[in-house]
Amino acid sequence: MQEIWRALVQAVNLIVSLDTEVVQISLRSLYISAASIIIAALFCVPIGSLIHFHDFRGKRVVINVIRPFTAFRPWWWAFSYSFLSRAQARWEDWSCSLHRPPS
Repeated sequence: MQEIWRALVQAVNLIVSLDTEVVQISLRSLYISAASIIIAALFCVPIGSLIHFHDFRGKRVVINVIRPFTAFRPWWWAFSYSFLSRAQARWEDWSCSLHRPPS
């Protein structure tokens, strides 16, 4: 329990003292969040407007396909990306080892 308490105190000290590394990480996180919001808005607002304001054949199907994706939380997408990127790295390591000549 003491280790956790010391780590918590150290974390608070780093935040309060405006440690350069903590500030850089925080700013990078804010930059990535803002960029993702802007990119999502650029793509999703026009598409959502087209779907909402225009009647077309299969509109209900499109809405029913899109709706489940809005229920996923951001952590799910981050987890999926993390899992898939690790799986790809493992696959590349494994496939490269198959093509190496025996030593």
